[in-house]
Formats: sequence, C-alpha cells, structure tokens
Amino acid sequence: MMFRPILLLGVILAAGPTGRVGDFGFRDSQGKEHTVKDWRDRKAAILVFLNPECPVSNGYSPELQRLRRAFPEKTVLVYGVYCDPDLTADQVTKHGKDYGLNFPLLLDPLQKLAAATGARKTPEAVLLSPDGQVRYRGRIDDRYTPDGKRRREAQRRDLEEALNEVLAGKAVTVAETQVFGCPFPPPASAK
Repeated sequence: MMFRPILLLGVILAAGPTGRVGDFGFRDSQGKEHTVKDWRDRKAAILVFLNPECPVSNGYSPELQRLRRAFPEKTVLVYGVYCDPDLTADQVTKHGKDYGLNFPLLLDPLQKLAAATGARKTPEAVLLSPDGQVRYRGRIDDRYTPDGKRRREAQRRDLEEALNEVLAGKAVTVAETQVFGCPFPPPASAK
C-alpha cells in the first residue's frame, strides 16, 4: 500500500503512523514529572488517551488493567493521557481510582503530546519505541466497529499484537487502525 502525503495549512502530514515524541516533561495527577527518559531502558511505552466523560474510554478500563498486568513495568511503561483542559489533577486522580488505572495519569491540557503522536480521540492508544518513535497508533482492540457497533468480545487485540511484535524485534504488521471514541475537546490556549 502506498501512502500519499496530505498538505494541510502548509504542513505535510504523511498517512500512516508518523510522529516522534521528543524530550518532554508532563506532570501526572500526583504532580510527578515524567519524560521520555523514563522509558529509554524499556522496550516500549504505551500512551492511552482517556477522558472520564467518554463511555467508550471508561469501558476499556478492565482491558487496560489486563495489559498493564500482562507486561512487566521493567519492559513496558503504560501512561494514561488526559487532554481535556478543564480537568483538574484531582479529577484525573479520582477517575484513575474509580476505574482501577494503576499507571501514571498525565495531564496534557495544551494537547502537545497528542499533537506529537497524532492522537485525536479517546480511547486512542499509541505505542512508542524507546527513542519516542510512534510504532502503532489506533484502537486498543476491535470491540467497536468504526461505526460504533459493539461486539461482545474483541476479535483482534491490535495494541497487544503490535506490542508483541515490537517486543519480538519485528516490524509492526498493522501500524495504524481507526478509533471509535470521543474526540478531544479544544486544547487550552498556550500562555
């Protein structure tokens, strides 16, 4: 399959999962700063964009817990990312506790991390290499069809399959999938 670049407002965006997360510093809901350096000695990092008001996002909490348990932290780091500029750290912490999210929950009200990875919806997952390259971007699994129909069980666990390929040192077979979920609200204005 050939990807054609798209010209939009003078910026070239290539089709397919492109992007790289450079050295960044984001605070989690507990006030701790996290950077790309946190996962340099890991095999991969997963960013899952979440929103407490998105029922699709909330419905994936058990799957996110399962993934977190399935892959040791010394190998893969998992982060939840909240792009709603109206959410406070306390609200994000409460959401994490209510849904059993036992990984750092990052605040991204300016949506800089979202822009760097190309994420646009919740629950969108981004799999990153140790140097911050986007290796996979898209749905967690195919439980929801692109038009929003919900299957009883997932037939394909896209994020987990991509992660297994990365951990095995292979190229990701399906590097991008369409996400059904809630669009991000407008970002906070930069000050």
